[in-house]
Amino acid sequence: MINKSLNSLMVCLILSSCSYRGHADKSPMGYDLENAEVFQMPASLKEISGIAFHKIFPGGILAEQDEEGAVFFYDWQSGKAKKLKFGKKGDYEDITVFRSKVYVLRSDGSITAMTLKKEKGEMVISGTTEFEKILPAGEYEGLFGDERSGKLFALCKECNYDTTEGGFGGYTLSVDVAGGLVLSDRFSFTVRNVKGITDNMRSGFKPSALAINPLTREWYILSSANKMLMVAWDDMDVKAAYKLKSSDFNQPEGIAFDSQYNLYISNEGGSGEKGNIMKFTYKGQQ
Repeated sequence: MINKSLNSLMVCLILSSCSYRGHADKSPMGYDLENAEVFQMPASLKEISGIAFHKIFPGGILAEQDEEGAVFFYDWQSGKAKKLKFGKKGDYEDITVFRSKVYVLRSDGSITAMTLKKEKGEMVISGTTEFEKILPAGEYEGLFGDERSGKLFALCKECNYDTTEGGFGGYTLSVDVAGGLVLSDRFSFTVRNVKGITDNMRSGFKPSALAINPLTREWYILSSANKMLMVAWDDMDVKAAYKLKSSDFNQPEGIAFDSQYNLYISNEGGSGEKGNIMKFTYKGQQ
């Protein structure tokens, strides 16, 4: 509790606000989940899943979708997406950038690593390596690379190990000196300290994506099945849960933050609906 108290004080000083009502509010501090700038995706990204930012592509965002082994470069201004293939078709679930490399997660626990670079003004993929089923047996949906801890976090939708207090979790991976991925440990999010969260998890919380807020170092975890966003301390103790409106969030599958602390959530398209990316501008003091 001492570390959390210090963390709370630091965030309060940064944001000039000490309101931590958590589950009683409609949105996390600094954001308004009912007020988004929406970017409609082209047909190629109707099944958009994961999203991530890369410094090599400052005018847009990287994305992947459920069916193709490809990285998409979506440009904010033109509204167009360029596709680059990296592998065979499959059930791909998330994308992250870690130590300048791009990693794409497949639902069966396989991860593909690649390098992006520009040649004559065009994006190209090089140095592709597939780590076939490097994660234990299970179904995976989220992947996040944390530069500070030096780890990749692979989030389980359904795994075969128990978590306490109705929690959820996954596995961490590190990168060895040769650039290979090494399975290192398990991690678990706990929900014991937040009133009301377990009531929303009676059918089981099935997370679809995760990311760290670069300002507060809090975890943001999405669940498409439960239409929920959870926020956890950096020690993975969940402090708040926010119900997402079904009318606004068709199928939330991806989450990312930019360098200005703005929050982005991607949604798969439905019947007659396009996929989209929703931008929630960081509002600072509240």
